[in-house]
Amino acid sequence: ASAVVLDVNTGETLAAVGYPNFDNNQIVNSVNSDYFTKINFDSTSPQYNRPHKELLAPGSVFKMITAAAALETGAITPDTRITDYVEFTKASEPNPRCNTASGHGTIDVATAIEVSCNYFFYEAAFRLGGSDATALTKIETLNKYMALFGLDQRSGVEIEENFSGMSSPKLRETQAQNKVWTDANTVRTAIGQDLNSYTPAVMAKYIAAVATRGVRYKSTLISKIETSEGEPIMKNEPVVEQIIELKDETWNAIYKGMINVTSGSRGTARATFSDFSIPVVGKTGTAQITGRDAHTTFGGFAPYPNPEIAVFVIVPYGEYKGGLASGSEIAEKIIESYMGLKTSPEIAKETNALIK
Repeated sequence: ASAVVLDVNTGETLAAVGYPNFDNNQIVNSVNSDYFTKINFDSTSPQYNRPHKELLAPGSVFKMITAAAALETGAITPDTRITDYVEFTKASEPNPRCNTASGHGTIDVATAIEVSCNYFFYEAAFRLGGSDATALTKIETLNKYMALFGLDQRSGVEIEENFSGMSSPKLRETQAQNKVWTDANTVRTAIGQDLNSYTPAVMAKYIAAVATRGVRYKSTLISKIETSEGEPIMKNEPVVEQIIELKDETWNAIYKGMINVTSGSRGTARATFSDFSIPVVGKTGTAQITGRDAHTTFGGFAPYPNPEIAVFVIVPYGEYKGGLASGSEIAEKIIESYMGLKTSPEIAKETNALIK
């Protein structure tokens, strides 16, 4: 798994951690040659900089961008209600389906975020540009909003990072066998799949821009530089890259959905955050992978409504039987640690009756 935590008011990286399935407790001040050899050949690649180099599909954490595009262009309004028919038949086959066999009923955009209804966002993306729009003009509109949230560039940190892949006709021309862009590609892009592939750092930057109501900062690993005596050499000032100007009703609809994700009666992360000691706003995601378990993701910020940190977590192939909450659960522990909280009681150690 990988997790990135940003200060929402500066863009400073507070944590960027990769969690391979590997025990690194052997690390000491001097080099352990056996240990060094082991980590070089371990199949989980513990030395790989996952937060800034691992490119994976984010799944439904992406949906706030589709909501913004549809709301801002008039494809939908906050009150538009769409009926989930499970199988979306307006795009080319194979028909994409909703993430539940029975559908989510007739719902608005805030509820669609809360329950993570794929069908709603297929339809919202299909409506982009109006009835005369083509597959290319629809994705051009969606790509515009993806770029506003920084998905067409690196995060900006001062170390090497991979360039994320914004799902687009241009990327399809270079990466896919089938070069033709269709409505099927657009609607799958709208739920964070198709060719979408981003580093956790870029996704955290997008979540931070949502948290600040549209202020997108350049990400940085450096707060300040001092001499060995503590004398200041440089203080890194926040750099605003983009002001994302959306209507108040757009932000309000997005926030309403994200609030309900963590505290609503149907929220996909309510089991993790409904009893949390501070308000957390977020969005869960799963990205389906052919022949493998899905990636599980969570993007959110806390505390609401005056957020200090934005968090993005991805657990590659993290779907497990009986639940999809691994991303949310890791995010909970991160927020708990950063905010100095203790949400679960310590388990008392049993007294050994043989010891007097």
